[in-house]
Amino acid sequence: MTLPKSAQAKPVPPSVADRAKKLLADPAKRIDLDALVNEVLGAALDALSQEKFPPTGDNPDKENFSKRIAAYEAAIADLLPLVILLARWGDEEGRLQLEKIIARAAETAPDGGGTVVWLRLRWYPVWMLIYAAGIAASAAQRHALLGAVLTLPVPEDASQASSPLKPVVLPASSRLFDVADGFKWLPGHEQQRVPLSEHLFAQLKPLFDEMLFLGAGYERHFDRFEVVTALVIADLNSREREGHIWAPPGRYVWKAERRSNPFTALHGEAEAAGAQWPPLAAGLFKGSLAHFQKVAEGFGKYLSRW
Repeated sequence: MTLPKSAQAKPVPPSVADRAKKLLADPAKRIDLDALVNEVLGAALDALSQEKFPPTGDNPDKENFSKRIAAYEAAIADLLPLVILLARWGDEEGRLQLEKIIARAAETAPDGGGTVVWLRLRWYPVWMLIYAAGIAASAAQRHALLGAVLTLPVPEDASQASSPLKPVVLPASSRLFDVADGFKWLPGHEQQRVPLSEHLFAQLKPLFDEMLFLGAGYERHFDRFEVVTALVIADLNSREREGHIWAPPGRYVWKAERRSNPFTALHGEAEAAGAQWPPLAAGLFKGSLAHFQKVAEGFGKYLSRW
């Protein structure tokens, strides 16, 4: 028996991830891929506008902080699987699309005037996108792409036309570190030492389970990405201020007290591979093992203080 048209189920439109997979599988579809990225990015930028996230008004208390975090995550919900797929499967065109997404997202985080907590929190969706793209790139051993994501030049303050360009991880990490303790207001993070890092770990895990099927390897890839990113930030900071080693603390801080130490593991990996270590071959740490060792030595002392 044929059901009347009114009773027939409507076809479910393909998700952003499904559409992206089809386009990434066909290099001839790069114009269509660009159109998809523009469509999803445009919607996210509208959702991240100052009108939706005013820097004044609500008090920065537990309730309002939690609401903003949830709203930021909802605003980029379609972008996250897209950047994961671009980082894992994209070619040179995929790299350009990733850079566009992160650069445009950074434009939604001007300093301006207002409540400091809300101003600093504008970098949260940018940081989350960097994590999503970076973990995917790191898991796929795509270090050149990882380096491009971490060192993408963006204005330090998008509200100033003359603002100097900085690698995106510098303003994002320094601004968010100012409000990182606010993430202790979120359920389950009240007593944690690095609540921002722990929240990102928990929020991204289901998405990576679905998109890349990393399973138990997700934690290892997350930790490795965080340590590489922390070392890159420490390196960039030390170049700006000679001898100044700083990086945002992540889960690797408390793991440094354990036998399975992500920093020690990465350091040993670099020592064993020497000049052929893939991150060096990709241009990170000036492409120099000696320079990496200098940064790692300073970072190890910084880490011991935690």
